Formats: sequence, structure tokens, C-alpha cells
Amino acid sequence: MINTGIIAEYNPLHNGHIHHINETKKINKTDNLICIMSGNFIQRGLPASYDKWTRTKMAINAGIDLVIELPTYYAVNSAEYFSSYAVKILNSLNCLNYLSFGSEEKELDKLKTISNLLINETEEFKYNLKQELDKGLSFPKARENATMLTLNDNSLNNILNKSNNILAIEYLKELGKSNSKITPINIPRINNNYNDETITDNISSATSIRKLLNKKLITENEIEILEQLVPNTTFELMKENIISTYLNDLKRFEKEILFLIKHKKEHELQNILEVTEGLENRLKKYCYETDDIYEYISLIKTKRFTETKIQRILIHILLNMTKTEFNEIQENIDKYMYIRVLGFNNKGKELLKQISKNTNISIITSVKKYIDITPNNPLLQKDILASNIYCNKHNIDYTEKIVNI
Repeated sequence: MINTGIIAEYNPLHNGHIHHINETKKINKTDNLICIMSGNFIQRGLPASYDKWTRTKMAINAGIDLVIELPTYYAVNSAEYFSSYAVKILNSLNCLNYLSFGSEEKELDKLKTISNLLINETEEFKYNLKQELDKGLSFPKARENATMLTLNDNSLNNILNKSNNILAIEYLKELGKSNSKITPINIPRINNNYNDETITDNISSATSIRKLLNKKLITENEIEILEQLVPNTTFELMKENIISTYLNDLKRFEKEILFLIKHKKEHELQNILEVTEGLENRLKKYCYETDDIYEYISLIKTKRFTETKIQRILIHILLNMTKTEFNEIQENIDKYMYIRVLGFNNKGKELLKQISKNTNISIITSVKKYIDITPNNPLLQKDILASNIYCNKHNIDYTEKIVNI
């Protein structure tokens, strides 16, 4: 039996994802597809377009057999931590043959060349990275420049400045570092890039679809366009909330975030995850100058601190995600790690039985039962808090049932 993993946000699931799922099945004749999916907040520092159970339904309807949640502490984190924990979960299943990911780069070997350098950083690379960071560049840009300077290969230009390539390289890094038996498969993106905001044909980026969804008023014509961009099952799930203000936008939590920043002291902000190099001072300085969250971000943003990083930090503040707690989780990851099941179909249900025999990691199918036995897991407690805030319901993770289609 061939089992393949996919790491995704499905925010929301669209025709490009269908292409990726179908191509994956075609390439390796996979029997089961397992998806590690972000929960209610995503890697770019935004609330997800739809809650994790709705997106799980989208995934299973699209051909995924088993959906497992990527914990919030890793889902809303840098590409490195996002990827490393997702691959760690896949490795822990002890039944996976392949990991399939989409990227802008067609040639897997080029991605492997870069990942190998980042696994085994040479002295030349370290020197180049320091030089680039000293110019005041953000870490992603400095790393891109240092990689190109070290490898000195023009064919690798512009690989590390594309979002899916970056994630693909991080997946390859983690597979290599963990000596994983999982074989990577690269499915090139078609039609557009991850950050493209323009609707193109029937396959458009999730970014462009979210931009359409976030309009205060969607016209009948735009609803027809949207229907062409996503599978029918996704569209049916979207229709209930299709006319919504700031569906997946930071403005949903604008007042709460600014309130928290105003009331936290500098040393408390300094302990928030990803706050570095005096950024707590900029957070504090500008919070009284505007009530608009995006104007606030533009005031804080510098060459060093990208918009995406600042957005993540604002979510970290909203969810009280601290360096102290995250470091404690990292140091005791084997103690806190779990496999949280969000949904499955009949094939996925059978596969879960196989996984339960092969893994030594706790499998959570009932949050309440798990909490009764293991009440103080900070990794899960943050997921529960994230759901409470996102859904505005108390302990919804206790009551929401596993999606079974």
C-alpha cells in the first residue's frame, strides 16, 4: 500500500490544489493521501479563510483521506519551524512512502542543491550570510543572497524568493536532517505564483481568491468567477459565508491586538515569539498613532522586518505565544508531540488504525479524553485557545466532532 503526505493550508482549497492532488495520485499511484493542515491561523500571520473543520471537509471532498492538524505554535511560525514539525509528524506515522509538495521550480535537483547547502552550512555560506545581515536585510533575503553568492550558479537565481520554493526547500532540509525514508515528489505550480493577486483562468492563487472573498460586497458576477476557481464541493461550503466582511483578515482582531500591545510592557512584548532586535520598541511606539492594523504594520515594517513576519507577531500577541513557552515545547517536543485528527473518509479511518499500531505518538481523536489524561500540554492548549478566539466559542475543540465523510 502506497501512502503519500501533503502539507497544506487549503486557505481555501481551489483548483490548483485539485491539480496537485490529482497529479500526486497519477505520479505514484498512491492508495492513501494524508494531509497535515494548519488550523485556524496560518503561516502568513492571518486568520484562516474558513475554520479548520470546514477546510477539512473541503480537503476530504477533494480526495484527501486523512487530515491531521499542524499545531498553532508551528502553523503560525517561520517556514523552517512550519516545515520541520509538519515533516516530524509525517515521519512519526511510520507508514509514509512519499511527501508531495508544489513549488514554482520544476527541477527537484535544484531545490535539493540549495537544501543540502542549508543542511551543511559551509564557512563561506556563514560568512556571506553575516555580511548580508549586516546590510540590514531581513533573514529570508539575506539567506537568499548568501546562498546565491556561495553556490555561484546562475541557474539557481530567483528560487529562494518564491514562497512555495522556500517551503519545498525546508521540507527537503527536514527530510535530510532526520534521515527520513520518505521520498519527496515535486509538482510544479501552474498558471500563477503563491502571492499573485490577479484572477487568472480557472486556476488562481489562494491569495487572489482571498482578496475577492474579503470584499465587503461581492457582486453576482464575482460569485460566478469564484465558482469557476474552486471545486463544486468547496463552493457549496463557501456559499454560506460568501458575503462576509473581512472573512480572513487581521481587521477581525484589530481592536484586540492593539489593546494588548498598549497594555503590555516592553519586556512582555520582548518575550513574544519572533520579536527580536528591539522590535518591541517599534510595536509600542506606533500603537498610539493609528487604529488601523494595516497602517500600523506599514509604520513598523522595515527592510529587516517583513510584513509577513510582523503579521505573525501580531497573531502571536493575540494568542500569547511566547518565546519562553515555545522554547520549553521545543526542548520537550517528544513529551508534548501528538497527532490531532481533524477528519477522514473510510479509507482514512482504516489507515488511522494502521498508524495507531505503528506509532508511539499520542493520537487525539477526542480532545476531552486526551486532556483528562494529559491536562497540561501547552502545544494543545494553544490550539484550544486559537479555536476559542477564532470561532468565538468556548472550548469548541471539545465539542466539534471529527469530520467523517
